[in-house]
Amino acid sequence: MVDAQQARRALDYLVGFNLSPVLWRKVQPGLSAGRVQSPALRMIVEREEEIEAFKAREYWSIGAELAHASQPFTAKLIKLDGQKFEQFTITDGETAEAARLRLQQAAAGALHVTDVASKERKRRPAPPFTTSTLQQEASRKLGFTTRKTMQVAQKLYEGVNLGDEGTVGLISYMRTDSVNLSQEALAEIRDVIARDYGTTSVPDKPNTYQTKSKNAQEAHEAVRPTSALRTPAQVSRFLTDDERKLYELVWKRAVASQMVPATLNTVSVDLAAGSDHVFRASGTTVVVFAGFLAVYEEGKDSKAAEDEDEGRKLPPLKPGERVPLDRIHADQHFTQPPPRFTEAALVKALEEYGIGRPSTYASIIQTLLFRKYTEMEGRAFKPTDVGRAVSKFLSGHFTRYVDYDFTANLEDELDAVSRGEEQWVPLMEKFWGPFKELVEDKKESLDRTDAGSSRSLGTDPKSGKDVSARIGRFGPMVQIGTVDDEEKPKFASLQ
Repeated sequence: MVDAQQARRALDYLVGFNLSPVLWRKVQPGLSAGRVQSPALRMIVEREEEIEAFKAREYWSIGAELAHASQPFTAKLIKLDGQKFEQFTITDGETAEAARLRLQQAAAGALHVTDVASKERKRRPAPPFTTSTLQQEASRKLGFTTRKTMQVAQKLYEGVNLGDEGTVGLISYMRTDSVNLSQEALAEIRDVIARDYGTTSVPDKPNTYQTKSKNAQEAHEAVRPTSALRTPAQVSRFLTDDERKLYELVWKRAVASQMVPATLNTVSVDLAAGSDHVFRASGTTVVVFAGFLAVYEEGKDSKAAEDEDEGRKLPPLKPGERVPLDRIHADQHFTQPPPRFTEAALVKALEEYGIGRPSTYASIIQTLLFRKYTEMEGRAFKPTDVGRAVSKFLSGHFTRYVDYDFTANLEDELDAVSRGEEQWVPLMEKFWGPFKELVEDKKESLDRTDAGSSRSLGTDPKSGKDVSARIGRFGPMVQIGTVDDEEKPKFASLQ
């Protein structure tokens, strides 16, 4: 394990100290590259390019508003003219209006219930926090940056003065990729659940979870309260507002992870307009048993269609029943580009690719912002011109070393070193030889135009010299002539 740590640290130095000077000479002074930082930047830049290249497609949905005696509700069209109604079945307003009129005529003022399907569904709790899931959830629910999350968690881990108890560490070690809990913690959490939420909320045996992280080392427990008996209400007066919020999040997640699933009754109703058209209404009629939802519900980056129906109540309906129709409406939509990465989404992507370790995510993000490779637009990352130039340069000329699979496979090999399956010096030699050779080659063979930091704009009509735009120390600028000209080239800031 010591060898693996030495190798990981040495690789970071070798990549950073050798690639960064190439960036200074070919792109802009003061830049940096890193073994993990550069693939993370590539993710952000590629997502932005995907957004810019995106072409929106028009589509139409059709819905019905129904006036049931006990409660009005809405339904979506799922079958039109006997055929399944899909996202791009209707792609223009004229066709949508013709279909709407056809449906309105077929309905003749009411829709008929043809099928009512009710089923019981279980929702299981999320596992206790790892470093990355803590960072993701604190970003979603509390609006914390990854850096702030780790700073507040560090304080809770180091200890808080609880009056008569003295200084007490409130959470377990917060740099971990394990979802396991100790037997002592499990016993205490189960006691708290039985005391506060009833014995029916305690499963027959403790819930166990499998980590989803590709390179999980599982050297520590999951992030949990050091004692579940210290409820957020009991310790809140000793904590700052941020500490209270994060401790409550950790406590609730750990406790909820050891509770029984929630039981929900869901219902789906099909309603016909004539013989060839079918609408469907879905919803959750009742929460049969709250289970873990009495304590905590995991946040989500985006809302799925099934989540939109959850919590929506439908009136009691029976097959053959006639439900009065208020109106049928057609709505225009356009497909949306993929969203930019938020901190939570970026951490999740890095973890899924197996890039970096739990303790590095916050520092990676801070470096990208500090170097001005990215900026925050709302809560999402947007690459700057400098970030794009760096990513383009590294992807074009050091492709292997910013490749997601290469970085993840290197993590696999480092983990093999930590298990004693590989020797660290041969691993370093295998990496260093080709890498050093490529760095030396690019230093000599590339100029700024090749590096992607300079772009030709044409010829100056007065002097006949080349005019180019490039990224300078203080931002983008126009250059007349080249640095090889006897006469000093002229520069003009574009800002």
